[in-house]
Amino acid sequence: MKATDMSPSISAPAFLDLYDALVKQHVTIPEQSLGFTRAELLDIEKRIPVSMQTTLWNIAKNQGAPEHIGLIVGQQINEEAQGMMSHLLKCADDLKEVLYMYEKYMAAMSECIHVEIQEQPWGCRLLYKDIGGSGLCDVERALASLITWGQYLSIQPVKPMRVSFEHKRPSYFSEYIKLFGINTLFSQSATYIDLDTATLNTPVATANPYVKNILQGHLEKYVGDLYKSNSLCLTVKRIIHETMTWGEGSSDIVAAKLGMSRQTLHRKLKQHDVNYRTLLLEVRKEKALEYLYDDDLALDEISDRLGFKEPSSFFRAFKSWFGASPGQFRKSLLAEAEADAC
Repeated sequence: MKATDMSPSISAPAFLDLYDALVKQHVTIPEQSLGFTRAELLDIEKRIPVSMQTTLWNIAKNQGAPEHIGLIVGQQINEEAQGMMSHLLKCADDLKEVLYMYEKYMAAMSECIHVEIQEQPWGCRLLYKDIGGSGLCDVERALASLITWGQYLSIQPVKPMRVSFEHKRPSYFSEYIKLFGINTLFSQSATYIDLDTATLNTPVATANPYVKNILQGHLEKYVGDLYKSNSLCLTVKRIIHETMTWGEGSSDIVAAKLGMSRQTLHRKLKQHDVNYRTLLLEVRKEKALEYLYDDDLALDEISDRLGFKEPSSFFRAFKSWFGASPGQFRKSLLAEAEADAC
């Protein structure tokens, strides 16, 4: 397993799937904004910080991608961007087993998504929760992908009984109806998909018990190692991400959310050979890049959001991280995007 750092991460194939889908929609992605090449994403064991997904969505938004870009991306199947999880799903017996694999091994794809299956007399409900706060595009992509993959694996239409979303009904809700059906609800208490028993019992066309057992063994170890090595650090970074809206992100706040004292938090992090300041710095760097892609955010406002007392301190820190001032970096990204688009 090759992780880029201790950030909450997704698999390289999952990131490549998004990357290629956006390029297919004529989105120009400056290589400078990622720090790695597309070729590196072909390494199925490479892990990518989840924050990079937000970077890609922001690039797409700034280049005028359709409002429902999340739904568009979720309906595409990329044969080149399939990791261990994708190959395992293709070996399942039926769609019900696909869902249980999805629930059990989700961390292999993304550490910021939690799914839970609730058995019902009529079938089952798959609850979806974005615990990393990735945003609407990722929610749309994930649920659209579930339906698309169900149809891809069974080679027949998959019609959910009901689909529920926590966000308000968007202006392009007709795109939801086309994909999920008329029983699509908004402003609900949870995000989920309901599937009936007949749909769940639909066979997977490429079922392969022998290969399935081999891949399950690999994924058991892979996910176990992922949790073992990163769980505390990832949780701390996720909380910093969630609380750093206007400078919040102190170790006191994080410790309180974890139900421990500040001293205990620092001691536990030391056992992982890391300190709180290092994790805070990583989050600040990730969020700095994320904010720079939002043209509506002034540099002074970004400085405040990252918890710097003075903008000058932010400018100095940013230059030490990336070798350029925030303003220069933003201009170079825009210039590179315009040049690539020509």
